[in-house]
Amino acid sequence: MKKPAMIITLILSQAVAVLAVDSLNVNLIGRLNLCWSTTGDICLQDGLAYLATGYSGLRILDVSDAEQPVEIGWCDTWGSATSVGVANGYAYVTTYWGGFRTYDVSDPAHPVETDVQDLEYMLSDIVLTEGYAWVAGRWEGLYIFDLSDPAHPLQIGSCNNPGSDTFDLAVCDTLAYLVDGYNGLSLVDAGDPDAPILLWTIDVPNTTWGVDAQPGWAYVASNELYAVNLADPYDPHVSGYWAPDCYATDVELHGGYAWVTCNSGLFIASIYNPGVPVEAGSFTDYPAHDIAFADDFAVLSTGNISGVRTLDVSDPAEVVELGGFARPLQAQTIAVNSNLAAIGLIGYIDPYTDRLRLVDISDSGQSWERGEVELHANLMRLAITEQYAFAACQNGGLLVIDISDPDAPFAAGGCDPEDTLYNLTLAGDYAFATVQGLGLRAIDISEPIDPFTCGELGIAAGTCDVAVSGELACVTTFGGFSVVDISDPEQMEMLGSTGDLPGLPGYVDVNGTLACLIWVEDGSGGVCVVDFADPLNPVPRGWCLTPGGDCASGLVVRDHYACVADQAGRVQIVDFSDPDDPFIAGSYPMPDRTKDVAWHSGGLIYAVDGNDLAVLDFTLLEHVAPQPAAPERYSLLSAYPNPFNAQVTLQVQLTAPGRVELRMWDLLGRQVDRLGMGTLPAGGTNLTWQPPAASGVYLVELSVNGVVRDQLRVTQVK
Repeated sequence: MKKPAMIITLILSQAVAVLAVDSLNVNLIGRLNLCWSTTGDICLQDGLAYLATGYSGLRILDVSDAEQPVEIGWCDTWGSATSVGVANGYAYVTTYWGGFRTYDVSDPAHPVETDVQDLEYMLSDIVLTEGYAWVAGRWEGLYIFDLSDPAHPLQIGSCNNPGSDTFDLAVCDTLAYLVDGYNGLSLVDAGDPDAPILLWTIDVPNTTWGVDAQPGWAYVASNELYAVNLADPYDPHVSGYWAPDCYATDVELHGGYAWVTCNSGLFIASIYNPGVPVEAGSFTDYPAHDIAFADDFAVLSTGNISGVRTLDVSDPAEVVELGGFARPLQAQTIAVNSNLAAIGLIGYIDPYTDRLRLVDISDSGQSWERGEVELHANLMRLAITEQYAFAACQNGGLLVIDISDPDAPFAAGGCDPEDTLYNLTLAGDYAFATVQGLGLRAIDISEPIDPFTCGELGIAAGTCDVAVSGELACVTTFGGFSVVDISDPEQMEMLGSTGDLPGLPGYVDVNGTLACLIWVEDGSGGVCVVDFADPLNPVPRGWCLTPGGDCASGLVVRDHYACVADQAGRVQIVDFSDPDDPFIAGSYPMPDRTKDVAWHSGGLIYAVDGNDLAVLDFTLLEHVAPQPAAPERYSLLSAYPNPFNAQVTLQVQLTAPGRVELRMWDLLGRQVDRLGMGTLPAGGTNLTWQPPAASGVYLVELSVNGVVRDQLRVTQVK
């Protein structure tokens, strides 16, 4: 029985004056919620809805006006929030990566985290009873926490489940019911919460997804709805079932009815005869993810498409929609001018629903949303001046948006609507864009509302990104890095190229005669510095690895710093003051995967991670001492066995003593573990590592004295 969830977004901005967890020389000074990644569990209490919204964290909404729900508070959960429960002024949140977090919500506009505990990978549900929190762990079963100190839950008991897919949990008195995928329904007796006992497990047809219970009966969503008779708790049996016109995935009991949710909608069965559920009504206007009740009022979570709907459920045969809110978009790209951030929102549900949203950043600590315009094209990249935003689009060419009135932006012009532009940069009266299947295009924007293509340069290897320095354009291609003379945009000329790079190049930006580009090879990636002082013979200089660099989605350069959106959930800042030895000098963790970054003229970094806009101060970097001379090589010499079963032995080889840290990432760029080894001597050191999951492919990253030195891929197979 999950506490249902909903999705409502207003804008909330808050200034933060402390470093985030695991940040390096970077301060968070403000954050603005833009979108939500999903709608998960809901807890409805005293006119407030508490939502676990995936990587969007914990959201708190005022639903006292059912027609117009309003978001009043939020906070990060630093992991995908899966479930939430609320009691006595505290919210308890479980996350996909095993975090069990506690928040003081006595002031719901400003929730404050008071405790975090790391449990197992994939926590799936939480139920609160008087004095206790019951947590379902996907792989391990049940955890029980004592809430005598509500700010700091104390784990007192646990009980393993027979299977390995605990999806849902219900609690009735001191009995816990767990559904476990193909392993059916299990009952745990927690009369002694310090020592809960598994009483039995019974088969239920199909895969069990959701459960709720009342004295003497449990109801299991297992594609259909099954009623399990518990009159004799030691002799349970399936008494009856109901087959709604759907694929039932969860169930909630309320008012003598079983409310079944699925992708087809909400289906309602009367259980006045508990063993024989009988159809009573349905509400199929939206998909249904979860539902929460307060008397005759309910909040329905519909997933990513339609967000949250508020319902009158006084008559189950005639459920009435009262209101709701939805934002089925994701922040994908950003560009800034002196006072505004232009943020591209990607419509991942329906094509051609992308939008441009403007955010006022004149006060860096208190950003707020201004206007928005639908683009009717698939947005790839943005550039911005004080009056116009320029959008490179897939099958939409170049779009020009007038932002002179930030509250009412509008599409003012464009060109080449049949073409796909990957990336673009502005230089004076011209925009230079990389074009699918062609190469480099020069677009005259001297009359911004009437742009036109004035020059093209075919590049056989195709183009990825472009940056401009004076009369030169630096272009990354699928074959390497090229320098183009753009002194006459109508007659652009290829000058020099190099393919001598660590891997396949992607995004690029420049400062003077140095270019920084993202490279990817064999599951790793990072930043490479190329010297094009001689444009006929560009020369690669140094390079460094960045976590998640193999799927980096943005790069900007300012002075001798390159700022990377690395999609491992971090903003990375690479210092290339010594072009032959660039290193990570700063970083900041984002709640979700970092999508894009931009420098502001005031010296701040603006980053979007799909859901939020973060304002970051990197001035601490100015006090970072230059990187000391590096030893010849630090490396992870070996991992054995590889592939491995339960654990792997890693050998770290140092050519000089150093402070060693290992971080482990999965293939989605998410950190799954971290080992601080302290200072190790020169030579080889062996250590063992056991991943938190049963199998997978991981990237092991070695840092020495705070600098990333090497990476190695390992594979666990069971």
